[in-house]
Amino acid sequence: MSPHGTGLPTKSPSFWVVGHLPTENGPTMDAWTPRAIGNFAAKPLMAATFEEPCDILRTIIETSADCIKLTDRAGHVLLINAAGLKFLEVAAAEEVLGQALTDFIDPADRPAVEALHAQVLAGQSGRVRFGMTGRGGMHRLLESTESPMRNAHGAIIGKVCVTRDVTQQTELEQSLLISQRRLSEAQRIAQIGDWVWELDNDTITWSDEVYRIFGQRPQSFTPRYHSEFLEAIPPDDRQRVEEAVNESLRTLRPYNVKHRIRLADQSERIVRERGEVVVDESGRPLRMVGTVQDITEQVRVEDQLRSLQDELTHLARLVTLGEMASGIAHELNQPLTAIAAYAVAAGASLAAVSDADRTSCQSLLEKIEVQAQRAGEIIRRIRQMSRGAPSRQQRVDANLLARDVLALLAPDFRLGRIQVVTALAADLPAVSADPIQIQQVLVNLLRNAVDALNVSSSAERQIELATGSRREAGAVWIRVRDTGAGLSPAAQASLFEAFRTTKPTGLGLGLAISRRIVEAHNGQIWHETPPEGGAAFTFTLPLDHSHV
Repeated sequence: MSPHGTGLPTKSPSFWVVGHLPTENGPTMDAWTPRAIGNFAAKPLMAATFEEPCDILRTIIETSADCIKLTDRAGHVLLINAAGLKFLEVAAAEEVLGQALTDFIDPADRPAVEALHAQVLAGQSGRVRFGMTGRGGMHRLLESTESPMRNAHGAIIGKVCVTRDVTQQTELEQSLLISQRRLSEAQRIAQIGDWVWELDNDTITWSDEVYRIFGQRPQSFTPRYHSEFLEAIPPDDRQRVEEAVNESLRTLRPYNVKHRIRLADQSERIVRERGEVVVDESGRPLRMVGTVQDITEQVRVEDQLRSLQDELTHLARLVTLGEMASGIAHELNQPLTAIAAYAVAAGASLAAVSDADRTSCQSLLEKIEVQAQRAGEIIRRIRQMSRGAPSRQQRVDANLLARDVLALLAPDFRLGRIQVVTALAADLPAVSADPIQIQQVLVNLLRNAVDALNVSSSAERQIELATGSRREAGAVWIRVRDTGAGLSPAAQASLFEAFRTTKPTGLGLGLAISRRIVEAHNGQIWHETPPEGGAAFTFTLPLDHSHV
């Protein structure tokens, strides 16, 4: 017996040996015969390092982190190294030599271990994973690779087993599997999948969710870029997608594109696709990686929300007109009264028309025309404000728009004895905007300024409407400033939130709707407190470049 406690003999012939194998006479440790596989004299370096050829084998076996053991046909241990003793939690090989190790194996795993044992004795190598508990109580997960052990005549006389501790590996595999399942579930819930496109062979790896998005059974085929992917995109969108991908490959910058895909049943979905290029050490593109997300429902909800917001904006305009009704009625009453008076005078003059009276009649008719046009202009502005048509941006003169709104709100200014000051920039560049919606923003801001002055104790009752341009930023700005009491910090904190108001009446939608309109025009709106007090609201609109 080896003094190292492994069952390996200490002496061997002067040739390189694999080990001492049991003979056909029986499994006992007393019947060993050497098996030569090469001349040790041909290995001078090894000969200089090891005094005995068997020292090489012993060193390999004893320094292995894996359990190496030999068993006879019955599964009894003939040889086992130090790693195996550690797994079993025994002090010396004598405690297990000549014994089967079945009792150490988890009962649930014994059938699989026994099945592999029978397979190896039938001449076929194999592998099995099982749980084992050592004598000290430590449980491990092991993986054993087992092969037939033959004698010089080729007869199977036992097994060679290499067993490694895969406890940590199994835990990592299980953790990875759980993470993969969670990722797959998260992708399913978010309707977003990931993909990898290998540029050399034009193959794409899709996650399960990408298959589902494209209406396919997960992992049912290996997609290719030009066939399964591009062919699924309707022709109207295909060129745009190809241009985005090619540009990304050329510039090595990520791309982000929204497009439709057509399923086998001819239904369509809308997806958001993102991708970026992976390059090798020389900068040559190797592959593209990215994600695709089904945003069909999101787009539908956004369209519905946009429609509802448009309806809400329209209703807010109607509410504003309702609040302005008394002033508008008064404004219309003046030209209509004048028309009636001039018409009576013209009628009286026409009763006895003479050459001297002809000039007087002409003058009266001209005055009737002016007043009628004035009434018509008021009605035109009301009709514009009440329109519920979809948003349509066009080239707009912001100064002209501001003057129209001031004329519309003239009754409010007169009723509140408010002085209106204008500072409209000359040569103001045109903007790209929906005139009705921007008119609504100005009405909201100006009426808020009127309300602020109506509750203010300040002797100065003034509103300033100013315009200007920031050509370097490509925008025009419009500002409404009042000399009221200003806004408290609490009011400023929730200024543009819906249904927040400091007024005793009102819905609190004016500023929220104004911000939505301005931001939909790619502009900004903000509040400032001027040094002299009061409140100032400024918003910007992008310049119109269609005629540049």
